[in-house]
Order: sequence, then C-alpha cells, then structure tokens
Amino acid sequence: MKEIYISTVSGLSTPGVIKALAQTTRDHGGEWMVSKVMKLDGQFSALMKVSIDAENVKPLRLALAGAFTDLHFTEAVALSPVNERVQSIDLEVDCKDREGLTRDISNIIFNLDLIVQNLEFNRFPISAMGEAIFSAKLTVGVPEGTSAHAVAEEIEAISEDMKVNVL
Repeated sequence: MKEIYISTVSGLSTPGVIKALAQTTRDHGGEWMVSKVMKLDGQFSALMKVSIDAENVKPLRLALAGAFTDLHFTEAVALSPVNERVQSIDLEVDCKDREGLTRDISNIIFNLDLIVQNLEFNRFPISAMGEAIFSAKLTVGVPEGTSAHAVAEEIEAISEDMKVNVL
C-alpha cells in the first residue's frame, strides 16, 4: 500500500543537494509527486509530496537523516484538496516601498478569503532616487466566478502609486 506525505527539508544550500535527496528517495522506491524548492541567501527550503510503499517509509527517513545530517526534516500527512471550486490568479504588484506594505497586502488576502498558493515579496533599492521599490508576485486561489480585476483593484486601493497587473 502506498503512503503519501509532505516532506519539508531546509538547510544550507550546497551543490547537488536536491539531486541527492531525490536519488535517495528513488533508491528507497519513492517518488516526488510534486516538489517546490526555494533558495535565499545560501539557504534552501523544499516541499515534496512523497509517494512510497508503506514498508519503505521508515528506511527512507533513516537514510535521509543519516546522509543529510545538516538538514532539517519535517513531515505531515498529505491532505486531500477541498472540493470547493477555486480558480488561480496571478498578480504582479509594484509601488514605492513603505513600511507595512506586506502586512497590508496580507490583510487584503485574508479579508477576501483568498488561498495563497505562491507569494514572493522583494524590495529593490534605487540609489538614484534614494528610495526602494516594492515588488510582489502572487498566485492566489479565488472562489470560481471571482473577478481577478476586482482583487487587483482591492490591492491597488492600498496606495496611490500601487500598480497591480493581472497576468
């Protein structure tokens, strides 16, 4: 019988670490059904939806812990997706940076009851202007029939110079 779970791995990003994690999983009869990897300032974090025969789960966990002693592993039961009808929308947000922008955008997402699928915030200093630019890329799940442009308008209302593009 197959077991499916979510494995989260984090630690120092070294050359070949993702490939080695995948190979160790394959060596134990497992496969990554879905994976997402993010790297930031020499660190990485990866989420993998692992499918493996139940009798191979413990040997895989032991092999990973033994081979990758500097990494941190956590696991969670993979949940079935909710049957609610949801569509994904992609947005790009740009404006002059100011304190509280991330919080303000997060509050709108929460208040509109959107499902965060991917969220990336960046700040870029513009030395010629003596300011920073705030840029965000979002993928959010919205109830079917919800207008992407209505969501964009809510976010644009945060600030006069806020520009939101629906992709």
